[in-house]
Amino acid sequence: MMINLEKLKELKACNSGVVNFAKYHGNLSFDIADALLLPNVPYSDKKWLISLAVPKETYKTWITGVLSVMRDTYPTTFFDQIELRGCINLVDNFTESPFPEQAEAAFKAAEAIVEHVTTVDSAQWQSMNLFLLTSYL
Repeated sequence: MMINLEKLKELKACNSGVVNFAKYHGNLSFDIADALLLPNVPYSDKKWLISLAVPKETYKTWITGVLSVMRDTYPTTFFDQIELRGCINLVDNFTESPFPEQAEAAFKAAEAIVEHVTTVDSAQWQSMNLFLLTSYL
């Protein structure tokens, strides 16, 4: 999928997103991986684009990969401090579950952890998260 002004309008991007894209990137087109790394596009807009343009299985692989990197980067006590131990246990126990409900719950827990840590330590993690996603595309 190529991302450009017309595609953003077709996807019903918010007005500020369209105006911002037009201001900084004009009529240029980018594949999804390059679009996610563009400067002058807020992380929230990139997350919106991810929700529409990235296949669900790729998205799940990405979230799991980001969580793995986070767990390697932050000490275990960090997750305890922000009270995410229950989510971590859910991810550990049910990510590979043969039961779809458990696997989906584990994925949602991983997604919540990634969102929380990205909010806590935003600049570093936002860039890293997007870079990691582009490696899956």
